[in-house]
Amino acid sequence: MSDSKLSNNHSNSSTSGLDETNIFEEFVPSKIFDITRNNKYPLVQPELNRKIAKLTNPKTLNYTTNIAKIMSVLRDREIVEYQQTLMEAAIHNISEDTVDIDFIRIGLNLSSTDIYKLLDGENGLIRVRTQNRQDRLIVKNMNIGNKNVGYKKSDKRPYFTHRFQMFADLDEYRYLDIYIADPEFERNKGRDLKYNCEIEYIPTRVSRELASFMLYQLQSVLEIRRYKQLIDNALLLELHTGYIMYGVSQLFGFLLTKNNKVKVGEVFPKEGDMAAETTYVGSRASDHLIGYDKVLKENKKFIEAAVLGWDLIAKRLDGIEDWFPNQVCSLRLESRRRFEKDPFKLADISLVRSLLEDVRLIRPKRLFDLDDSELEALVIDKTVRNCRNTLETLRLKNQERREQGKRGRSSRFLLGKRKIAASVSRRSEMLLEAIRTPVKELTDVTGNYSAAKCKVSELLQSRINKIASKSHKISAIIDAEERAIYVEGCPGSGKTSLVVKRVEHLLAEGIDASEISVLAFTNAAAKEFAERLDEKLPDNNSMFIGTFSSWCNKLLNFEKDQKVLSAEAALKIIEDLVRSKSKIVKRLDSGEVARRCQLIFNHQANFDEPILERSIKKVAPELVEYAEDISELLERYKDYKEGKFRDFNDLLVQLRQRLRDDDFCLRVAEQTKHLIIDEIQDTNEIQWDIIEMLYHHGIQFFCVGDPAQSMYGFRGAKHEYLDQFTKTFNNRKRFQLTKNYRSSAPLVSLANEIRRKINSKYSISVSVNKSEEADIPRLKNCDRLKEAAQWLVRDIKARQSSGTQFILCRYNKQVLSVEKALKKADIEYGDGESIQVLTYHKCKGLEAEHCYVLDPQFSKSKLSSYKEELCNAYVALTRAEKTLTILACTSGSSVYGKDDETVKRSGRSIFLDLPEDKLEYID
Repeated sequence: MSDSKLSNNHSNSSTSGLDETNIFEEFVPSKIFDITRNNKYPLVQPELNRKIAKLTNPKTLNYTTNIAKIMSVLRDREIVEYQQTLMEAAIHNISEDTVDIDFIRIGLNLSSTDIYKLLDGENGLIRVRTQNRQDRLIVKNMNIGNKNVGYKKSDKRPYFTHRFQMFADLDEYRYLDIYIADPEFERNKGRDLKYNCEIEYIPTRVSRELASFMLYQLQSVLEIRRYKQLIDNALLLELHTGYIMYGVSQLFGFLLTKNNKVKVGEVFPKEGDMAAETTYVGSRASDHLIGYDKVLKENKKFIEAAVLGWDLIAKRLDGIEDWFPNQVCSLRLESRRRFEKDPFKLADISLVRSLLEDVRLIRPKRLFDLDDSELEALVIDKTVRNCRNTLETLRLKNQERREQGKRGRSSRFLLGKRKIAASVSRRSEMLLEAIRTPVKELTDVTGNYSAAKCKVSELLQSRINKIASKSHKISAIIDAEERAIYVEGCPGSGKTSLVVKRVEHLLAEGIDASEISVLAFTNAAAKEFAERLDEKLPDNNSMFIGTFSSWCNKLLNFEKDQKVLSAEAALKIIEDLVRSKSKIVKRLDSGEVARRCQLIFNHQANFDEPILERSIKKVAPELVEYAEDISELLERYKDYKEGKFRDFNDLLVQLRQRLRDDDFCLRVAEQTKHLIIDEIQDTNEIQWDIIEMLYHHGIQFFCVGDPAQSMYGFRGAKHEYLDQFTKTFNNRKRFQLTKNYRSSAPLVSLANEIRRKINSKYSISVSVNKSEEADIPRLKNCDRLKEAAQWLVRDIKARQSSGTQFILCRYNKQVLSVEKALKKADIEYGDGESIQVLTYHKCKGLEAEHCYVLDPQFSKSKLSSYKEELCNAYVALTRAEKTLTILACTSGSSVYGKDDETVKRSGRSIFLDLPEDKLEYID
């Protein structure tokens, strides 16, 4: 069966393919938003809805990147008038039946007796008492997750130690969580807490009856009178309220608030050439409004939960172009409010004010008053600032109309304060009643989301894995004749062996060894290449094998042989050049000044436009006020080296400068006819310039790498160069190696979750390690690094593994702490031993049978950007061959650095955000 035509045999879908004729009918969102379903959307005009929905790309799960197409729809008078009519109708139809409660979080103040009862292993919350309820209700003891993220000693919030999750009819999508803070736990002892238990759930998923059925379990353990006392005194900690405008496209939803104090907001996606899908009005860290494309979001979430590798299968599905057009466009508006600092009483929930009362929307017809450039800017940037500027533009144009004697036109729609307030209040009262009076039996059946997800996964995932496993043939890559070749290889795909085979092929073709240069990222990797090539080709000593820097030095020595300063020698020179009277010496001794300044100089040298202030802020922000002293020190260091020495930073900069001379560049190109580079994703701007200049002077360029393993963004490495590979080089070809020969299937599956977060466009990895008894990865929650190190020592002794083991840490400080614990326990480790303790960066290119990976959040060190930390974590997890244990920090408070121009992200643990069904949790 060909990939382009998949089987229609539904009964045998797990083995022969999938049922194209109804696969989209199996998607839960498709059923909810079906445009023809039960005449639920009488005002929706299917053909006009279709024209708008066609702007959603079902293969990439975002809007079309062709902004001109979006603009043509926003300029279509019939569609604009249709959208305005629907928006008006939606505002008119606000009622207690159409608004909803989207999320609620409640705080209870449990007594020690209450907690003892709930945590009782035999008779506590985990035990469902009657057979009828056992048949439908499941209560699970769960991982605490990121609940305690950012916890500080000064916090007034509890430190949670237990989490229970309830769901009915095996539908884990519709769950209710109960968190408990054990008062005997170290972080809670002696603290006067307002609450020590939280109940949270999503009422748009968990109906009132279902929530009531679940909460009966809590009541049955605590007994009716005590439960009533707790609920009567409960606190409302968070409440989200929402409203869906069915038929209205988010593309026409320009969201504002009447609260002029709100100055901040964000839009997603952040790419400058894409239309906004989601708009935040206000800071996400506090109360805010949000508007988003509900259909797109729900379908995207369903696909991400069901399958990995959607892009591989999407183009092969018949009917995909009708998938979104058959669903009604829906603009979702939400108010998100938090009350931890000043909690409401749950009993007063009906008095809570929804921010939906403040919502203002620009009238679709007024878009005609904007010129194309104004409208296009608004489509891409819907932030509150830009929408307010647009509103001011419309006001001025209205003023011009009045001055011309024409009638002014309203620019905004208001949701209606009274209707919203009354509707939300009534909805809240009904929700409170369900919480107050739990029910023993359940009759409500809402459909099983989890079952539908599993069905779609069964239909699609095996097929996706089969497609993904079709890597390019090694022989085709080795024999490729294009002048620029890029091989994207997943972990364990044999990239190092491929480089060796490529060299063998070139030599077999008659290429002289002296015309081949093989560049590795580190000296250790270069040594491995040299050893492998010496073993295969012992007579080819004229081939250059080394790092990029050593290769640069060799080329520069064509003209002038200068001594290269080692890092240690350069550090000593910088220290000697520090002036005793400089301001910076009053704060730090000269040795520490030299150490930090060397880091700054190293960072600066990786960029095409070296900016000292930028490097100081990145590497040593505490020294920003001494920028003048550091600049003077840098100039003295340059003067010292002039004409006599080079350091490693100079090698790249000087070679690029010399290659701008055509004669010199041709000379290099004639000698290095074949340039082969490993770990190409870690190449910085200057190195790419060198490669491009030589390519345009005739060299052949072969590189291997994996953008998901990019760990050196702090040195200027950018994956964007690989994304633009086909544009940069004319005679080129890209290949993919997706088969992972190193790791077992459960390990690869977990790593793919992080790979997808790094970039959903990257090819997924497929395990070909057919271990019959492959263990799923383990996760152990720890509060502090000391606790993690102590548990790690106990686990190593209990496992008594004879195989190789890595303990992987993000920082050297963590390495020292782990080594101290190992030494105290008389566990041998280090070079030549089966156990090695390494940083994430030092483990790159290595592998071990078992890996322990420690969370970066166990340190207060400054984190890189979230995306860079994802790449770091991906490298660490993919070192494991057979088994993996993650030690996750439950109370990390480090904040991620900025991704380009985005805001900083709070320090949620990457590992605690991984799918729970792919991990085994250790108590």
